[in-house]
Amino acid sequence: MHPDSDLGPALRYLVPLSAGAPPERLRPVRELSLVDPACGTMHFGLVAFDLLAEMYREELVRAGTPGWPLKASVDTESEIPAAIIENNIFGIDIDLRAVQLSALTLYLKAKRLNKMAKIRDHNLACADVMPFSTADLGRFIIQMRFSNPIFEKMLRRIREQLGDIQQVGSLLRIERELQSLVEEQRRKDEQKRQAKYGTAPGLFAAQDGIEMEAGYYGMLETQLVQALDFFRQQSANEGDDKRFFTGEATKSLRVLDLFLRRYDVVLANPPYMSRRSMNDEMAAFLDTNYPEAKGDLYAAFISRCAELAGETGRVGMITQQSFMFISSYEKLRLGLLQTFAIETMAHTGPHAFPEIQGEKVNTTAFVLRRETDAARRTQNVGTYIRLVHAPDADAKRVAFEQALEALKVIQA
Repeated sequence: MHPDSDLGPALRYLVPLSAGAPPERLRPVRELSLVDPACGTMHFGLVAFDLLAEMYREELVRAGTPGWPLKASVDTESEIPAAIIENNIFGIDIDLRAVQLSALTLYLKAKRLNKMAKIRDHNLACADVMPFSTADLGRFIIQMRFSNPIFEKMLRRIREQLGDIQQVGSLLRIERELQSLVEEQRRKDEQKRQAKYGTAPGLFAAQDGIEMEAGYYGMLETQLVQALDFFRQQSANEGDDKRFFTGEATKSLRVLDLFLRRYDVVLANPPYMSRRSMNDEMAAFLDTNYPEAKGDLYAAFISRCAELAGETGRVGMITQQSFMFISSYEKLRLGLLQTFAIETMAHTGPHAFPEIQGEKVNTTAFVLRRETDAARRTQNVGTYIRLVHAPDADAKRVAFEQALEALKVIQA
């Protein structure tokens, strides 16, 4: 929210921060991004939709006044629903039906605000990509005649990684593989340039040139998506094998596009699965990719959500509480504290959800802020609300509301 926004008092569960939020670069609402990497049916996104709509309305009224963007993100209020779906809300899940329901609920939400809204697309992706054959991939590479060898390397690396995606979804760090390939190719190109022209300043010698070079290599993923889309259109009326290949490859690149982004807000209520309940493939995947969080699936999602948060990004999650105490998660905790400041935490404990009985599910809800300033990070004082002794979900809600009122009185 804008620091001068009037929306704060209307947010019933907005926890006041003792030192306030640090200043951030002023941006229009359309540039704010939110992702749920285990979105299910998009409960967080639906709540965020309402807040974003109010933020667009406020910006529309106040744009051009001191401290606000010169121009609003939209020209009229009728454009707001489509703008939110197009620009702000992102989601990934391994369940196709869940993603379809998410798309439907967002569509209905938009139409409720403006029945004439034109919803062209959404930013939801299903990680149910079926691995395509090496033969189909080879035919595509030959037909496209890529001028840069990095495209072929990227496609082959994507195919190698797809074997795990249906099971691990957003936990797959395929963007790391591709970024390392791009960096490797960049180094090779630089070596060739130096061998040909020497170490004298060349095309990318100046600072502006370095930025141009980085931008060029950053466009490789986009160019690959465009090439695949062209191939899909060209082969639309051909055999099932080609249609299957282009369909699955396009889906994989849609997921990749979401993995490559970094977000202002990452929200999740991730799945819980202890190690003893995992199959051998899942356990081995976590051993290799998330050794600091391999004890439970939810802990791996904490690490992944932290990665997806951009500069000054927030991570908001409700998870099991065990990562706060168990020695096997010490490296996970230290890693988070070296990168993030804890803004708020509501330690809910058992019985936070009325539909879950017993003492096995003990939860905590928290908000982290990526903080690059080491001094500000270490001096940060979070706001903590302890609700573990409240006997049930309704009692915890009442205790939370009372704690918020007390905090507001203290800070008044």
